[in-house]
Amino acid sequence: MKPIWLLLFIWVNSFPVQGAHRFVQLSGSAGLSQNSVTAVVQDKAGRLWIATRDGLNLWDGYRFRVFKTDPSDPASLPENQINCLAADTSGRIWIGTQGAGMLVYHLSTGRFSQPVSKEKTGLNIRAILISSDSRLWIGSDDQGLVLAETSGNVIRKFSTGTGPGQISHPRIRSLTEDRTGAVWAGTFGGGLNRIDKQSLGTKQFTSGPGSFLPDNRIWSLLAGRDGLIWIGTFGGGLVSLNPESKKGTLYFPDRSQSASGNIWSMMEDYTGRIWIGTYGAGLFSLDKNRDKLVPVPFSGQSGRAKQESAVFCLFADRSGMLWAGTETSGLFRTDLKPNRFDLLNNETVPGLLPHPGVMSVLEDRDGQLWFGTLGGGLSRYQPETGKTVHITRENQKLSGNFILSLLESDGWIWTGTGSGLSLVNRKTGQVSPMPAFRNQDLSPAGQDIRVMVKGPDDKIWIGTNGGGLFLADARAKFYTRFRREDSGSGLLSNTIRAIASAGNGSLWVGTSQGLNLFTPATGVWKAWTSGPEKSGGLTDQEIRCLYSDEKNKLLWIGTPAGLNRLETETGRVTHFLEKDGLPNGFIYGILPDREGHLWVSTNHGLARLTPATGIIRAYDETDGLQSNEFNGGAWFKSDSGRLYFGGINGVTAFNPGEVQDNPYLPNLVLTDFRILNQPVPGAGDLAGLKQYTLKPRQTMISFEFAATDFTNPEKNQYRYRLEGFDEDWIQAGTRRFVTYTNLDPGDYTFRVSGSNNDGLWNDGGLSVYLIVRPPFYKTTWFLALVLAGLISAVYFFGKWRQSVKERREKERIELLRQVTIGVLHEIRQPLQIVHGNLDILGLMDQDPDSGMKDPIEKATGSVNRIKNLLRKLEELLNDAKFKTKSYTRDQQMIDLTGDNE
Repeated sequence: MKPIWLLLFIWVNSFPVQGAHRFVQLSGSAGLSQNSVTAVVQDKAGRLWIATRDGLNLWDGYRFRVFKTDPSDPASLPENQINCLAADTSGRIWIGTQGAGMLVYHLSTGRFSQPVSKEKTGLNIRAILISSDSRLWIGSDDQGLVLAETSGNVIRKFSTGTGPGQISHPRIRSLTEDRTGAVWAGTFGGGLNRIDKQSLGTKQFTSGPGSFLPDNRIWSLLAGRDGLIWIGTFGGGLVSLNPESKKGTLYFPDRSQSASGNIWSMMEDYTGRIWIGTYGAGLFSLDKNRDKLVPVPFSGQSGRAKQESAVFCLFADRSGMLWAGTETSGLFRTDLKPNRFDLLNNETVPGLLPHPGVMSVLEDRDGQLWFGTLGGGLSRYQPETGKTVHITRENQKLSGNFILSLLESDGWIWTGTGSGLSLVNRKTGQVSPMPAFRNQDLSPAGQDIRVMVKGPDDKIWIGTNGGGLFLADARAKFYTRFRREDSGSGLLSNTIRAIASAGNGSLWVGTSQGLNLFTPATGVWKAWTSGPEKSGGLTDQEIRCLYSDEKNKLLWIGTPAGLNRLETETGRVTHFLEKDGLPNGFIYGILPDREGHLWVSTNHGLARLTPATGIIRAYDETDGLQSNEFNGGAWFKSDSGRLYFGGINGVTAFNPGEVQDNPYLPNLVLTDFRILNQPVPGAGDLAGLKQYTLKPRQTMISFEFAATDFTNPEKNQYRYRLEGFDEDWIQAGTRRFVTYTNLDPGDYTFRVSGSNNDGLWNDGGLSVYLIVRPPFYKTTWFLALVLAGLISAVYFFGKWRQSVKERREKERIELLRQVTIGVLHEIRQPLQIVHGNLDILGLMDQDPDSGMKDPIEKATGSVNRIKNLLRKLEELLNDAKFKTKSYTRDQQMIDLTGDNE
């Protein structure tokens, strides 16, 4: 069927840059191994893998880890030039190289391998597809198309030809799978091929008469969620193909630039918008209605575009970020989620502001925007037409070019300058002369107009910088002046920066010396000045802005030293300071939204305060503000509820209800693990680390971690806890590292939870189980051995002491025996003499009547008994049992008297 051709001529200068995307650039200066980025994928842990022509890079949101060829390591990356990447569900990264075939990175080991030989796949891999049935489709520049299992087993190698099951050309440049499961292969020179996954049958499409293909050189393919197949050709533009009707629609970004027909890369975001990267004409987008193809400049926070014409690859990560890899400028990222804040300045709307510093803002009833600048006069902008008109002292006789305050009244824009007041016609932009308010009796200070507020009677209250307070009629032909030095005036100062209605005709007046409440009907003035909170004092006497919440009987007061809430009935003042969550204490403006929040501009961003809870949410330049520094007087709320805050680089405009927090819940990954300040050997890829055992001397460990939300990584927050060591969670803020020293032996679990840039926490986080081994002298076996040794030592020491005691006792007994035996010998000799003498006396005394016989016999018997006793004692002392102390107390003692004989 004949295709339908649609030619869209879209020119760069018609692009509505007000909603332009802001890009952040990551290049070699940030650690990228090389600035030609050919592919980007995201692994299951949430990290990004970036292929370049000189190495593979792993990005964790903060820094790059680079993989390159290491001749000394056979498991390292064998080729530094990477053409394509793919990630599977198991965490492996498949890598197509220029010259070394296809490789795979294993999360479990942190090593590279080659499951399919390069002889089977070819040397130059240009496309890798992991289909829904978890099979590998590999396209090369020299071996055509190969189908394999992830284990490495080759299922089929498709031959080249026009027959069934063949492909049209061996040079495969792109692969995609449609929602029916069919695989499409784009060739460089042979057109398009459709492969049925079940039968592996093929169908070929080539350019020519009646064909939807404008060129047979196909560089990129994309299967849309709506069923369309998007075909990027080299020179022929972009084609969307309806596979059922075989009808094609041609999109050519810009016929005036032939390079814009070189469609190098494509991607579909979550809204259905198609992003197109060209070789030579930069980046384009096609909205979901498929009727508007527009260029997208790589502009940064300032809105200044970077020149980069070749976009090699496009990728959308899970957090809603678009990544664009370029030929010479590295990698760019931008947030695909709706902008919270719109930026209005010369970069987003060329020629909008004659000076970047905006001192006053107003949206009139016609929807026109009026911006008062710091020395550049007044700018009127019509958003519907994009038309801008500048009104200055030189071209319209404006009273001054420093526009410090704006007010709409009766078709006129009251313009307060540093040199007086002018009225500008809302419709024509013409300036009306102000003779009355330029009266000669006004001092120069009275002409420096800082604030204007319409009263309930349509009269205008005007505050000046040193000239006091004025009340003017609708055309400023007449006025009443109030000054500090006037009789009856209780005005604290003639320098007035803020005015607000207090209800019942009263007026709040903020001066440089405090706050006044003025009731014109009675002429009564009441004052509040700075002082301690307990005494009802303000944080500073200089009042910069006021917001009167008459419904809740509250007055909000902005000062250079914080925000104050005055309860108007009781006079009680509550302070809100940086310690309470304000990004900065210098308050420039206060605006309420329809949800009851207060928006406060400061010197360091915007703050949203919820009065009911006191919760403060801060936003800064990285969230899309014009800058961190705002200006006094440059704040306005339109009838539609849209808020405007001006600062040093234009205006931040937004609808508060559209400022939504980032809903993405990030993963947590370890990015570094060190022991004694050295990388841990053998830990594999840290994203897969679940457990580790520490040796006894490994007394210091460090962890580094990251939450994989790349919206604004600098704002991601962290908390951690080492269970078994920390009693509670440690709130680390944006710090993402921790060090522990001198851990006792035992089991620990290190846990980390983190948030995205808007404070949405992943409480599950990550955990690593740690085992700290004790030194050998603290192990159970060593302690048991020491105990056994001690018991043995005590036992053998007791035995030794006993043996020593017994030996000493034996020596004592032996000594006693020897002494006793010697004494016995000494006694025995005189007894022998006595016994001999008794025998002689017996022989000499033969007279029976002499009476000597009996005494002699008794003496002889006694001597014999003593001799016998001495003999038995000597035998006892010489007995072996006595020598070994075998006699005990319970043994019967030997009778030495001889009575037992």
